[in-house]
Amino acid sequence: NLIGAELLFKTEDDPCIQPEYIEEMQGVADGAGVNLAEIVMINSRSEPMEPISQEEAQQECTAFSVIPPASANGEVLAGQNWDFSWAHRTAVVILRILPSDGKPGILMFPEAGMIGAMGMNDAGISLTLNALSSPAKAYGVPLHIRMRQILEQTTVDKAYGKTVRGDRPAAANLIITHKDGISLDLEIDPDGIDVLQPENGVIVHTNHFIGPKFATRCHAFGGSTYIRYQRICAHLKGKTELTKEHIKAALRDHAGYPDGVCKHNLLADKEGGIWYGATNFSLIMYPQKGSAEFAYGNPCESEYVTLWVKEG
Repeated sequence: NLIGAELLFKTEDDPCIQPEYIEEMQGVADGAGVNLAEIVMINSRSEPMEPISQEEAQQECTAFSVIPPASANGEVLAGQNWDFSWAHRTAVVILRILPSDGKPGILMFPEAGMIGAMGMNDAGISLTLNALSSPAKAYGVPLHIRMRQILEQTTVDKAYGKTVRGDRPAAANLIITHKDGISLDLEIDPDGIDVLQPENGVIVHTNHFIGPKFATRCHAFGGSTYIRYQRICAHLKGKTELTKEHIKAALRDHAGYPDGVCKHNLLADKEGGIWYGATNFSLIMYPQKGSAEFAYGNPCESEYVTLWVKEG
């Protein structure tokens, strides 16, 4: 219901929904020549989504955070492969939000029309996303709006607060990483939150609950979540002196092909194949440097290019 979606954001008794978000989405709508409710729906798209076939189920993400003592030279790295339907590959945009009103500048990697997604800010906070599936239901701030709120914070404590505050209508895993070598993994669910800590400087996550609170939760994202989790663990867990080259090798891993960490859509050129999952981009963020490396499409077929949170 488009009108209902728009009214959700205009509810005055929920202080989590900032009026400036409506103004920003109205600007996006005006620029795209659509109405506001359509942009609101795009920003709420995680809440009603349920995979409807096994093929569509094999389309979600592999994320990581690496901090000392696992990393080389005290470096902090975080990122993910963003796997979703191949049809969304052409919807990927790179968005730079300039600092204003005391909020940090943000480098974000959303789908066109969204104002919140994975990314990093110039205060040294990065954020990654894994979709999860839960039988629980709730009404509250949409996931991607919550992600925007997190990236507007300047401390880990405040970012954590924006993650846990209020009801959570969509289950997801969010990894918050800070330039000081701090990392928190938050499995969020309409029924609550489980916070996971790094193991010897490493956090990895795919698309099933790992923490003890929701370990028995069902999920709808297919067996590749376990394949990808096993492989990313093999590359990163229990290791030291990890560098960006180790990370890139992990994100290009093809074990379990075509449903590995680097997910390929073998049906892309066949009828209906556009809805099959694929790695649409690969992202490595460096919160200490304020930079990121981005590879469009499958990282095994693309070179990483460097981007900066701050212009220039």
